[in-house]
Amino acid sequence: MIALTLMLSWGKNFMWLTDIFINYVPLYNKFRTVSMTLVATGFGITLMAILALKEVFAEKTDKKKLIKPVLISAAIVGGIALIFAMIPSLSGNFTAPADAQYQGNNSFLRETLPLDRAAMLRSDALRSCMLILLAAGLIWLYAKNFLKQKVAYVLFGILILGDLVPVAKRYLNNDNFQRKHEVVNMIQPSNADKIILQDKSQFRVLDATVDIFQNATPSYFHKNIGGYHAAKLRRYQELINMQITPEIGRLFATFGRAKTADQVSNAMDSLGVLNMLNMKYLIYNKEAAPIVNTHANGNVWLVNNIRVATDANQEMKLLGEINTKKEMVVDKSFEAQLPTKLVSDSSAHIALTKYEPNQVNYNFSSKTDQVAVFSEIYYEKGWNAYINGQKVPYVRANYLLRAMPLKAGNYEIVFKFEPKSYSMGNTIALVSSLLLLLSITGFLYLQWKKSKKQA
Repeated sequence: MIALTLMLSWGKNFMWLTDIFINYVPLYNKFRTVSMTLVATGFGITLMAILALKEVFAEKTDKKKLIKPVLISAAIVGGIALIFAMIPSLSGNFTAPADAQYQGNNSFLRETLPLDRAAMLRSDALRSCMLILLAAGLIWLYAKNFLKQKVAYVLFGILILGDLVPVAKRYLNNDNFQRKHEVVNMIQPSNADKIILQDKSQFRVLDATVDIFQNATPSYFHKNIGGYHAAKLRRYQELINMQITPEIGRLFATFGRAKTADQVSNAMDSLGVLNMLNMKYLIYNKEAAPIVNTHANGNVWLVNNIRVATDANQEMKLLGEINTKKEMVVDKSFEAQLPTKLVSDSSAHIALTKYEPNQVNYNFSSKTDQVAVFSEIYYEKGWNAYINGQKVPYVRANYLLRAMPLKAGNYEIVFKFEPKSYSMGNTIALVSSLLLLLSITGFLYLQWKKSKKQA
């Protein structure tokens, strides 16, 4: 495992092995970076070290036979660490392609960063060499009967903590732990945020004062069009690349040349994708009132025309062409679940009545059959739809939203998040806990019975 995961962490430097795993090992292509495999490498090395210590302290082990192997291994591993401490350049030139970004006033970093990296390697190599010699010294003292076993255990525990704690504090130190009230106040709402928070309806916000798709702070207060997540839905990322980013670009271009409010309003009305995502507010200045988008499609709406796409590429293309307030586009795989013809009803109505993280309710009324589009992400692996308590199907529309054919009538539509994995996990956890309790009870009973017989 250690050898395999270490070679996989080389990535493009050992591409033939990486290609095999990407092409043939399930889910391997979901890794964001190949260096993540080093977690398994570190675990394997640690496990081997623990098993080795177990053998060192085992009663069957001949202490005299420990001395020579310990001295040889300490000389080899400690010697390697010492060589790197003395000649760090054996690891390379300590430069990275990303260093080229440092220009102008920051150009000095192209010279100082390699020096800092070399210094870090040197100090860590010396530290490793010292730990190797100390560990070898403890085993040698134990093998020579200068240390009792329990004392050796304690000293190894201290040595291990002395290794772990300083490294751990590089990532989490005293400054990372604050009183609760201080943490709560770290992110303060701006004037624009405060104005938006007065609106208690459900909508989404586009904050143009930050890096829209790399900064998640607006999500602290609002349902955010942008934001960042390391495991973002692929369809949403594709929509960002193909539709949302171009729409934002056109909108900002309009702001730069618009001379009247009507020009801005018309630009907002043309944002088919952002409007279907129910973007009601646009923050352009943290201290100013946000721009209100009166053309947002809302939480749910009824359409009068359905466009069918032959594949994902055509679906994405049509999405940029249709009027999302009146039309929707679906993949051909959902065509059979939708009506072939829609009859308009001027009195038809659908509205959001309840919104919770795991349940969303809508009220519907119409004299004719309709098709509704919901401004919520289509996710069939958990979200189920119900009408009058009966589970009903729904489809994916506009590349990533939900849509549903609705029969004429007056009733409530309920979406519930009920992932099977969650309920199954709870069941397995309950059964496992019961089995564990039964096992402990049985063991205690047998021990009691055994002691009673001996008495």
